[in-house]
Amino acid sequence: MATTKQVLLLAVVIGMAIATAKGSTIAFTEKDLASDATMWKLYEKWRGVHTVSADLAEKKTKFEVFKKNAVYIHNFNSQKGKPYKLGLNRFADMTLDEFKKKHTGAVIKPAAAAAKIAAPKIVVAGDGDLPASYDWRDHGAVAAVKDQGQCGSCWDFAGTAAVESINAIVTGNLLTLSEQQVLDCSGAGNCEDGGTTPGVFDYAAANGITLSCNYPAYTATDEPCRLDGAATPLVKIDGYAAAPANNEKAMKRRVYAQPVTVYIEASYDFMLYTEGVFTGDDCGTSLDHAVVVVGYGVTQSGVRYWIVRNSWGNNWGEGGYIRMIRDVDAKEGVCGIAMYPYYPIKNCPCAVDGVAGKRVLALLVAAAMAMAASSHQDLPLTDKDLESEESMWNLYERWRAVYASSRDLSDMESRFEIFKANARYINEFNKKKGMSYWLGLNKFSDMTSEEFMAKYTGAKVQPESVLANYSDSAEQPLVGVPPATWDWREHGAVTDVKDQVCCGSCWAFSAVGAVEGINAIMTGNLLTLSEQQVLDCSGAGDCSGGWPDKAMQYIVKNGITLDQCGKQPYYPGYEVKKRACRTVQGKPPIIKIDNVLSVKPPTEAALLLKVFQQPISVAVDATWWQSYKGGIFTGPCNIPPKLNHAVLVVGYGVTTTPDKTKFWIVKNSWGDDWGEKGYIRMKRDVITPGGLCGIATYATYPTKKCPCPVPPPSVITSY
Repeated sequence: MATTKQVLLLAVVIGMAIATAKGSTIAFTEKDLASDATMWKLYEKWRGVHTVSADLAEKKTKFEVFKKNAVYIHNFNSQKGKPYKLGLNRFADMTLDEFKKKHTGAVIKPAAAAAKIAAPKIVVAGDGDLPASYDWRDHGAVAAVKDQGQCGSCWDFAGTAAVESINAIVTGNLLTLSEQQVLDCSGAGNCEDGGTTPGVFDYAAANGITLSCNYPAYTATDEPCRLDGAATPLVKIDGYAAAPANNEKAMKRRVYAQPVTVYIEASYDFMLYTEGVFTGDDCGTSLDHAVVVVGYGVTQSGVRYWIVRNSWGNNWGEGGYIRMIRDVDAKEGVCGIAMYPYYPIKNCPCAVDGVAGKRVLALLVAAAMAMAASSHQDLPLTDKDLESEESMWNLYERWRAVYASSRDLSDMESRFEIFKANARYINEFNKKKGMSYWLGLNKFSDMTSEEFMAKYTGAKVQPESVLANYSDSAEQPLVGVPPATWDWREHGAVTDVKDQVCCGSCWAFSAVGAVEGINAIMTGNLLTLSEQQVLDCSGAGDCSGGWPDKAMQYIVKNGITLDQCGKQPYYPGYEVKKRACRTVQGKPPIIKIDNVLSVKPPTEAALLLKVFQQPISVAVDATWWQSYKGGIFTGPCNIPPKLNHAVLVVGYGVTTTPDKTKFWIVKNSWGDDWGEKGYIRMKRDVITPGGLCGIATYATYPTKKCPCPVPPPSVITSY
């Protein structure tokens, strides 16, 4: 590689090897073409490999087409000196017209395809500073080959693939996005009439594209838009641009920076291609198919080619790819490949702006996370409900209908006694004047404090000597004064509230929440990660408790995969118990962090500076949290605090009341039907060392370097 090229700082999530699987073609010889009888046997053999219509009338018609194609393939492959081969692939019983109607779909709209953002300047003079070959599959920026099926949606697959790639290059996260969402919702095209890749980019910039597992599976049909506004993540781009048209040298430079969508003419030979460097002997510039150029190379004999990712499945061509000759005499390139090169633009999500001395994170928010808005039924509690055993029983029955309809009835009487005591305590507490928070009946109201603590907390803490080792001399201190209030939920760095249920796994939820936060801040992708993987595999604890810092150390070494998809190749969903660590088949995205550090000194002032930079895992004394409903929690706490529960500090604020009470915004892991939609606000800047309930005494956090690559200075100027 040329010494002038700067090193791309790719945090590769999945190492993509070159596709090696050859298409499912049927080998045959001249003997197979000798008669109709031998041709029929060959046809039946081909039908046994490929899924085709069973209609007998159609079968006879298709056989005639198949014979012509087989003869053509044999004659072509018999010619000497041809750099590519044709074969009996799954399209071998189709005419070219039939094939184009079902498997292409690109529409050219030059006037509407102007770049929607200022394009980076490309220096075209010479290419001696570029490597002779470059393949983005080797750099974790190309997802597996997909299949558009019998739908003219090549524009969708090409555009979505380019978005997947630029997102991987900029953020380090190679995510598989939903072509079906784009087909249903973008308005950029359809199966019948085709569409445009710039239309895909417009939609991705305005709305974002979610993971394929978050949207109904691809069906090769147009469907009504079914996008769930709550689905995350939504991967966005900032716009798109066009590389200089009819200029293969300029296109090479752009492909060296990122995969590029192009339009080509899908010819007869292209349809039946199986391997080699395609020279387009029968194609022109009647552009009808969209593909993605993911690299370029040179054969041992010196033939230069483009590496092109198609959308006809991995049983076509060279594992779903085709190599197309490069640097031809025609300025348009082979099959018009250089006529309309488009690429998406995504800015680095971890830019720093020094205005007024403040550190401002330029987040490309994957999904704007507002405070959970789901409304759970409140159970009002008055003095009348506590007047008699009968009224208390009626209250208990109403409570059971909301929170405990499925619980075992065998201990109902003993549970009722506990419920009565809790209800009386809540009622008396809420009568007190001057309190800044209030209590309420919730799903824990029939539990004793001891039972509740045993099932729903679980934090363990390391000795101070171990915590002291969590340091990094390279850690940059915050410059300037943080704002008076800050909430990471408003900046796309906090996932939905989760529920550990009756397993003391708060340590896993706190640690994973911190990793989700820093990953979103550094990459712009808010991903929901797997607590079950950490519970099973980290060795940091179990349902009887564990260490959040040890959980993060596991993620440093091994990484963590996604949780929200609930299917392969992701880790199994949360099961409320520790199981044996399971190997995930395939290559799921693995999110990694660089290090684990502790907040020093263990003071609220130091914690505030760090919370302004990212969500922080903390251990607290949650002994009196069981019935919290809302407001600013001011205690009580044990003295000294018993650090028994791990949570996530996601921000801080100040009330608008005359006393201007300062508070921490704390994300819990008891579901969004506890507290303030799953959160608790805790009083900040108290006189107690270490903060209220010890919130600042055991605060740890993950670090992650910005994965954004540095562009080669001789190739592209800054965006």
